[in-house]
Amino acid sequence: LLNDFLNMPATRSALKYLKIYNPYRFLEEKLRGVIDSLDVFDLLSVFDELLSVTKKLLDKVTAWGPASLKQPVAALLNMLMAVRRNADRMLSKALGPVTDLLEKLANRLRVEGDNAYRAHVGTNVHLYGGERAAKEVEMFKQEKPDWVDVGVSVEKYKPIKKLSKPQIVQIDQGWPDIKNMPHRKTPLNGKFNTFDNSMTGVEIPPGEIIYRVIDPNSSDNSICWMRKAEFEKLTSKSDWRKNFAVWKSWNENGEYVVYTVPPGQPLKVWEGRAATQVNENAKEYSLEGGAVQIVLDPSQLRKEFTGERRKTGWGYGDVAGDPVSPYLGLPKLENKNNWYEPKGKE
Repeated sequence: LLNDFLNMPATRSALKYLKIYNPYRFLEEKLRGVIDSLDVFDLLSVFDELLSVTKKLLDKVTAWGPASLKQPVAALLNMLMAVRRNADRMLSKALGPVTDLLEKLANRLRVEGDNAYRAHVGTNVHLYGGERAAKEVEMFKQEKPDWVDVGVSVEKYKPIKKLSKPQIVQIDQGWPDIKNMPHRKTPLNGKFNTFDNSMTGVEIPPGEIIYRVIDPNSSDNSICWMRKAEFEKLTSKSDWRKNFAVWKSWNENGEYVVYTVPPGQPLKVWEGRAATQVNENAKEYSLEGGAVQIVLDPSQLRKEFTGERRKTGWGYGDVAGDPVSPYLGLPKLENKNNWYEPKGKE
């Protein structure tokens, strides 16, 4: 949504007028200012100042008001003092998750800011916010990658438009909620349209290993996986993009991680062929799909059953115009896990 906003003509005109040439880094700087202001001592200083003013006001109320006000005023003041006595501990507890979340967001903005102005060998183009998908189409025209189909009028694996009754029943029976419901804000919302009509809920038994293709910036525990047999069929990045229908503007790759279903209950997942993806910016370009993919609820995964990151051996670039690694200059994450775990969860 931020990329879409930054790509609006009015927004870009305003940024140009304000001489904000890298909005991601600008927002990162502003956000870090907010993080610095979230200090327990500073917040308590403001609290104490307001408490002092409030106490003076309540003293005047009891001095000038009727006797009947003294008891409720005293009760109110006692409540405020009780809040103050616990404020040191509770503010520290509350600010921890908030600060952690803001730090993650600031770091993401930093990475996006770096990526937006990284030169690409050859054409020396830059990826700018919502322009990524448009730049990807330009790349298709120039490089003609073998994983993109051109001018195919019929989708070989048509995406699901609506869940069937058996699939809805499976959701009610404990399978991940993949319904397309506008009020839901979950990682799986509406993801059934990445499948064709072969999608079904299956159980992966304890001890089985599943695979996830990732890039250095990806989280290990996200929604898209595959079985070992499907992973071993892949011989190149082109295979992965074409058969699993993954646009370059969605994510890079170059690494993979495995997860072993732990002892106990089987893992309930959705499995089926990847649907054909038609490029929204240029309908003549499409990705065939057809490989059997898995979509799961990442909250059901346990970090201790995740293996270390490994290189796929395909490299990090897709075409000749790519640098050796799109992540040149960023910390190397291979062999180290990047587990997303929201703080403050019960």
